[in-house]
Amino acid sequence: RGVEPTTRRRRLPPSARFPQSMSLTLILCIELLISFLFLRLASKRPKTAAFLALAIAAAAGVVYQKVFAVTVDGAGLVGRTTMKAAVFAPHLEQGVGFGEVPVPGHNDAQMLLRVAAAGLNPSNYKVNPSMWPFVRFARTWVIGYDVAGVVLSVGSSSSCNGFKVGDAVVGISSSGSIAEFSTVFCASVAHKSSKLGFTAAAGLPVAAMTTLGSYDRSFLKSGDHVLVIGASGGCGIFGVTMGKALGAHVTGICSSRNVDFVRKLGADAVIDYTRPEEMRKFLKSGPQFDVIYDTVTSFAPEDPDYEPDTRPLLKPGGRYIAINGAVSDWARMFVDQVTKPFGIRAQRPGYELFLLPPSRGLMGR
Repeated sequence: RGVEPTTRRRRLPPSARFPQSMSLTLILCIELLISFLFLRLASKRPKTAAFLALAIAAAAGVVYQKVFAVTVDGAGLVGRTTMKAAVFAPHLEQGVGFGEVPVPGHNDAQMLLRVAAAGLNPSNYKVNPSMWPFVRFARTWVIGYDVAGVVLSVGSSSSCNGFKVGDAVVGISSSGSIAEFSTVFCASVAHKSSKLGFTAAAGLPVAAMTTLGSYDRSFLKSGDHVLVIGASGGCGIFGVTMGKALGAHVTGICSSRNVDFVRKLGADAVIDYTRPEEMRKFLKSGPQFDVIYDTVTSFAPEDPDYEPDTRPLLKPGGRYIAINGAVSDWARMFVDQVTKPFGIRAQRPGYELFLLPPSRGLMGR
């Protein structure tokens, strides 16, 4: 990701308001929270807990049938039942490899693609379901979500209006992208630009949408100064290029070997983090940025924590936008999704850990 440590850390509902692609991490956190609440309730009111569990299970079954139930048989469309794919599976070395998996079907809110190209992201190797207890045995997980391909079948939902068989599209896969065939929700896909080949297009979805969404949240505008941490990485590249496209003054942080590359992307200034004196001088240069876009800091012990060192570089009222962070910040972010509609903010002042909500509008932009 172009950065090394400086400081180490100790089936879709009809309404578009429902997230079209929910992170597995978010699902697991919700399950853990529900489990904890049930345990507390069961210890005090066991009968109430039992009835509530049955009600939730029944409701979940109804939702599954209406939202996720397959209505179009993929195998019938392509003329075979299995396909080659890159997968997460517990019986493979390090839980990763290639294998044969069933051709996915799709529901009324999805489409089936013949995959032309797929993209990889750091989260694809950091989030490995084959290593998780219980979940790893639930299914064989196809790797990847960035996908570009040709439409073979389209759902009948209104969210699929505008798409037809034969269209070249790019978006976020719902069944895994590194495979011969893949399904995507119509609400998280867009027509591929004729100016881009499939391979280039497949590198866009997560990194480009995350960056564009981050800049939307930070209200970055022409004339602003933005610092991009990890400027030579996937999101960082778009941080530089989109920042310049919006008319901002862009400073990037990267290693020596990527300095010229980041300059060619259009950065107005580049800081080499491998030069201690240069970094020290930069970190003491005082408030100067309206937005800091951090693509590096994470909860992983091997990753650096840039926030304590770079937060003082923000101007008063500036915004610190991160795509990863400490476990405590992830917890605040999940709580924030619940409290935000009520005008209650759970994340720290001036700081936002951004979880990408894929959408056709964002992908189209």
